[in-house]
Amino acid sequence: MLEGVVIIMMGAAGVGRTAIGRALAAELGWTFVDADDLNLPANVETRRAALRAIGARAIDRRESLVLACPPLGESNREALRSGLHPVRFVFLEAMTTLERSPIDEALHVDAARPPERILATIRIEFGV
Repeated sequence: MLEGVVIIMMGAAGVGRTAIGRALAAELGWTFVDADDLNLPANVETRRAALRAIGARAIDRRESLVLACPPLGESNREALRSGLHPVRFVFLEAMTTLERSPIDEALHVDAARPPERILATIRIEFGV
């Protein structure tokens, strides 16, 4: 089993990022953090630093983590990944294919699929 991996579960409100993230973490025996439950600062730079610190701490401790949060812009994703090689992104999509998200480096998963299929797709794709 991989150690020190951070999977960042992104998606719009209501697509199930918390439920899927929590289920994935439970299935893997990993820690789960929901950014919505944190009292993150409104300032974008400070929020980015706080999210990065959460991921870096898990990696430094060789702990694996699933972090659920709203969709992150490219600069925020890059900042979170910068220097933290074992960071993976999942984007739960509730959009039609015509409205495809511009988040290319993320694993895109249809949020309408049954939760067990979403979890299986993530585990297979990331080898966890």
